Amino acid sequence: MITSSTSFNQEDPAPGETTTSGYTLFDLSAGGDLKTGNQMISIIFSATNLFDKKYRDHLSTLNEVGYYNPGRNISVTLKIPFAIQKH
Repeated sequence: MITSSTSFNQEDPAPGETTTSGYTLFDLSAGGDLKTGNQMISIIFSATNLFDKKYRDHLSTLNEVGYYNPGRNISVTLKIPFAIQKH
């Protein structure tokens, strides 16, 4: 799945906010289920801020110290469900 989020220029900030440029971020995720024996396993690969866009959100507390918001993040999620069975 590919998703995107867009924020427009913030040119009229409220007190405590900062003026910032607009930006668009793209995220990507893909995954599926595998069956090994009687066990189901789900695996998901994902990347947020796929193109490593440097941006500042006008509400971010990172603005006060001059930092950008987080860059690209790549992760793998592995889900192995289990159940307790009564005998």
